[in-house]
Amino acid sequence: MPGKDPSSGNYSFKIDPRGIPEIFLWRDDNIIYRSGPWNGERFSGVPEMQPETDSITFSFSYDNHGVYYSFSIGNSSILSRLVVTSGADQLQRLTWVPSSNTWTKFWYAPKDQCDDYKACGSYGLCDSNASPVCTCMRGFSPKNQQAWNLRDGSDGCVRNTNLDCGSDKFLHVEDVKLPETSIVFSNRSMNLEECKDWCRRNCSCTAYANIEVTNGGTGCVTWSGELIDMRQYASGGQDLFVRIAASDAEDTADGSQKSNHIGEIIGITISAAVVIVGLVVIYWKKRKVLGISNVKTTPRGKNPAEIDSSSSKQDESWSVNQVTVTLLDAR
Repeated sequence: MPGKDPSSGNYSFKIDPRGIPEIFLWRDDNIIYRSGPWNGERFSGVPEMQPETDSITFSFSYDNHGVYYSFSIGNSSILSRLVVTSGADQLQRLTWVPSSNTWTKFWYAPKDQCDDYKACGSYGLCDSNASPVCTCMRGFSPKNQQAWNLRDGSDGCVRNTNLDCGSDKFLHVEDVKLPETSIVFSNRSMNLEECKDWCRRNCSCTAYANIEVTNGGTGCVTWSGELIDMRQYASGGQDLFVRIAASDAEDTADGSQKSNHIGEIIGITISAAVVIVGLVVIYWKKRKVLGISNVKTTPRGKNPAEIDSSSSKQDESWSVNQVTVTLLDAR
C-alpha cells in the first residue's frame, strides 16, 4: 500500500567509515547533511549535543573491527526515537509527550542554511548569525564574486597567495565544525604540537586539528585537500589550524581569525574618536569667534540696563542657531 512500503526509499542515514567516521543524511545520490566527526563528546557539527542531556547518553565507537553509534535513555519514562522525514528533508529526534499523546520534535537537522551540505563551498565558513552567512577566512577571497554578491556562496573561496611550504603560517580558526574527514590522515597518539610539526613538514597538508576535545584535546587529524562544509559557531565548536601564505598572516598578532575582527573594531573605535575630537575643536573655535563678533556696544547716552531685554534674547537665540548651522556644515 502507498506510504506503507517497507523497502528502501529515497532517503538514507548512514555512517561513512572512511577517515574519521561521520554520519551523512542522503537523498538519492545527494548529501543533504553531515554531522561532522565524533570529537569524544559529541559530533563536531552538533554543539548542542551535550553528554547525558535529559538522561540521553550517546556512544560512538570505531576501530579495526567496525563503527557504531548508539544512544540510551536512563529515564524509563522517556520515549524517544530517531527518524528521517521525507517531507522536511530532516533527521529528527522525537520524544513522546504523555499529556498530549503526541510526538514532539526534540532535535532536528538540518536546522538552518548553514547545516546544508557545502553551503559555502571550499574554504568558506558559514555563520547563521552573520549576513551574508558565507565568509572567507583570512588569506582567501570569493571564487565567484558576482554570485557572492548575490548571497550565493556555494562556489566557495580561493587562496589570495600560493603556498610556499617553507614559510607558510597557520591560521587559528576557533569554534568551527571541522571540515569533511572522509579523506584525512589521523593519529590518535600524537598531541597538537606534534600534529603541527607533521603538517608543517608535509607541503600537501592544508590544515590540522585535534581528533578529540576531551582531556584538553588529544589525537591528530590533518587534511591534504580542500576544506569543505565548515561552519562557524558562537561557542561549542572546535579549533582548526589552516595553512596560509606567510604574507597573508603578517597583519595578525597571533594568527587568529578572531584577532582580525578585534583589530577592525579597534580601528573603527579610534577613527570615531578622532572625528568626535575634531568636531569638538571646531565647535569651540566657532563659538569663540561668534562670541567676539557678538560683543555689543552701548549707544552713547544709554544705560546698559535700558537695553531691550527681548532684543538681547533674540541675539542670543541667533547666536546659538548660528553655531548649530556651522557645525552641521562642518560635518
